Amino acid sequence: HYVKTGRGYVAYQTVGEGDRDLLFIPDAFGNLDTQWDEPAFARTILRLSEIGRLIMVNRRGIGLADPLPVDEQPSLQAWCDDITVVLDELGTTSVAIVATGGAAPMGVTIAAQQPERIAALVLLGGWAALRRTDDYPFGITDELLDVAAEATETMWGSGTMMHFGAPDRADDPRIRDWYSRFERSAASPTTAANVQRMLIDTDVRALLPDVRSPTLVIHRDADPVISVEYGRYIADRIPGATFLTLPGSAHLCFGDAPLEWLEEVRHLLTGTRVGSVVERALRTMLFSDIVDSTKHAARVGDERWHELLTKYEDLLATEISASGGTLIDSKGDGHLA
Repeated sequence: HYVKTGRGYVAYQTVGEGDRDLLFIPDAFGNLDTQWDEPAFARTILRLSEIGRLIMVNRRGIGLADPLPVDEQPSLQAWCDDITVVLDELGTTSVAIVATGGAAPMGVTIAAQQPERIAALVLLGGWAALRRTDDYPFGITDELLDVAAEATETMWGSGTMMHFGAPDRADDPRIRDWYSRFERSAASPTTAANVQRMLIDTDVRALLPDVRSPTLVIHRDADPVISVEYGRYIADRIPGATFLTLPGSAHLCFGDAPLEWLEEVRHLLTGTRVGSVVERALRTMLFSDIVDSTKHAARVGDERWHELLTKYEDLLATEISASGGTLIDSKGDGHLA
């Protein structure tokens, strides 16, 4: 759906229903359509929607929302205002925020500014500021931040950033291809670089003591992008916040066993857990084949058959990857996984 703000249209989507509302902000970039094309991301969304009505927003300049002029740098406050307009449109009076990575400053800002509306705050792999200062020694130096901004513009749309955001999945060509498309559908290179520069200048540390909602800060202990010190800093300064480290090296919300952090969110918001994360699984060998493929190919003709075969192979690759499997061999329309 779309809703018009004073600055243009923003896009939003709701998934599921229930007595509670959740606002999911998966990092600074996104596309409400393309995110569904990756099974791990889609499962993350659907798992959160089991808790209540899930709300997702493409703010102006991002994804399906109106674009920004090439010379305009987005504003964190304007993005928070875009989200507020959507919450007002939906009649949301109480909402839990789940913000990951570069969306954490938005989550903190909204929670600090609208304490009566925010039922809970969850930050995954988040930060309050990026730049190193004397009282923030683990921050990133100005030199490295300049390199990061330039790299964002030159590498955008290539999928290269998967190696930093989800190193456990970056070698999968199917996921990397999806992530390349996801980046391109989320923003142009110029907008991506402008967003990166805006994030570099963002500092919401002064707002942390103003957050009054129950807060859970989750961080991977080997996050290669935002080290665990960033999360610990946030949790130390939000009154009553809980800090939890999980094993793994993924920065993105769909890498490194996402069920772990999703269960922690469920427990915070509902007081229950579905069950512990499975550590053992049955090894399964799968052979797939199109029945009577030779006859079918002769009946529909070469062009139609090749179209069907391409769709079939894409479907297999998606389902095998979604189940944590590996394609071993293929011959014609036969596949062994």
